Amino acid sequence: MRFSKLYMVLGLTGATALGISGCGADTETVSASELESAGVSAVKAQTGEDSQMDCGAAEVKVEVGASATCEVVVGQEESARSAQVSISSLSDDGYVVDVVLVPGWESGTPPVSASDVKAQVEQTLKSELKVAPSVVCGDSLPRQVGASTACQVRFVGEDEPRSAVAVVKSVSDQGVPSLDVKLSPSVADEPLSDSRGSVAGVVADALEGQLGEKPKVACGGGFVVLREGQELSCSVSSVAGESVGEARVVLRDVSGGSYSVDVSLEQTTENSK
Repeated sequence: MRFSKLYMVLGLTGATALGISGCGADTETVSASELESAGVSAVKAQTGEDSQMDCGAAEVKVEVGASATCEVVVGQEESARSAQVSISSLSDDGYVVDVVLVPGWESGTPPVSASDVKAQVEQTLKSELKVAPSVVCGDSLPRQVGASTACQVRFVGEDEPRSAVAVVKSVSDQGVPSLDVKLSPSVADEPLSDSRGSVAGVVADALEGQLGEKPKVACGGGFVVLREGQELSCSVSSVAGESVGEARVVLRDVSGGSYSVDVSLEQTTENSK
């Protein structure tokens, strides 16, 4: 005898009523396709998301406690969850199917993966500080305003990573979260650094107009703290390698990893004639 399926969502978390017609229901079985149809409806009631379920060749008796283990992909998730589909109760008109998801459903939409959190933290800090850090985030993040997770952030020239807390400040209608990232220690408390080699490149660009060619500039090794008014000295030579003089360099307009330079070139006596 074939079942005619009639679905109606009950007031039970993750449960769906499946109506059957005909006699002898207590001796009938439920096929995999019927379990899948009922399970998808139950997942919809539980999560609010459409899903795809695969119960293989499972077949269970129409009796309380009868169950099958299936796989289900909920919404836009990339990987499948395990779904335990079981008959939780019987009535004259049919039976109730309950679905238990593993891992369980924690929110109305799937969380942001740790890799996506990492990418958003990197992009946010790059946009704010004009420098791309290295970021490691260990946990996923619920798509709920106020939800947060911790990451580690390492900038060039720093021996120890900074901690960063990513907080969901808003969620779009499409479920895309916007993150606010708070560094500890903040850049205001501990400024970023840049290599002296990079500073030398900025100085060379600044001197090109004055000298008529881009000179060779050496500001030493290591890193310099990007602090407004920070001073350093650099040696300047021509493309041919002849000494031009010493440059006094002052960092200006520092904002995160972005800065400009004021350069005062004291040329050697021979080159100043």
